[in-house]
Amino acid sequence: MEAVQAEKEDLQRRLAECNEKLRTKGAGGDEVIQEKRTEDALKQANDELEHRVEERTAELVKTNRKLSEKLEVHKRVEQELKLSAEIMENMAEGICLLSASCQFVFTNPRFDEIFGYETGELIGRHTAILNAPGDPPRKRQQPKFCRNWRNLESGRARSTTSARTRRRSGLIPIVRFSSIRSTGP
Repeated sequence: MEAVQAEKEDLQRRLAECNEKLRTKGAGGDEVIQEKRTEDALKQANDELEHRVEERTAELVKTNRKLSEKLEVHKRVEQELKLSAEIMENMAEGICLLSASCQFVFTNPRFDEIFGYETGELIGRHTAILNAPGDPPRKRQQPKFCRNWRNLESGRARSTTSARTRRRSGLIPIVRFSSIRSTGP
């Protein structure tokens, strides 16, 4: 854009020089014809540059409009994510997200509170940490969270069960687990 502007200014300067020569010299016929041709060529070049500037300006306006629209979408999505995060952090139900290997990826504060853990303490740990003591070894190998979660792999959209679990303090509450199949990545 700056190069086009510089070229335009150069052409305008040269056109002004030619006009000045015509006025001051009182030039002869051949010189006048040559300078007129030069003037016409400069005017044509100037017109072409003006046209290119208009085209590029229109392209920039269009690109700016698209970027503004994308920014608005991004802002809306960001607001929705913040709202979702706030809901998850403040809801009365405990919520967790598990990896395919049955490790905690996310727990909300209520989930941590129910099981007696500090916020984030369960992240990366296997769900077997919450199995009730005295569960047969087979059940300890396949934690309740994962058994319920695996029901979803068989095609169910929702799976619910109740089971004994272990809190950090050793108390054994009976907890109702509801799992849903994610539609996300």
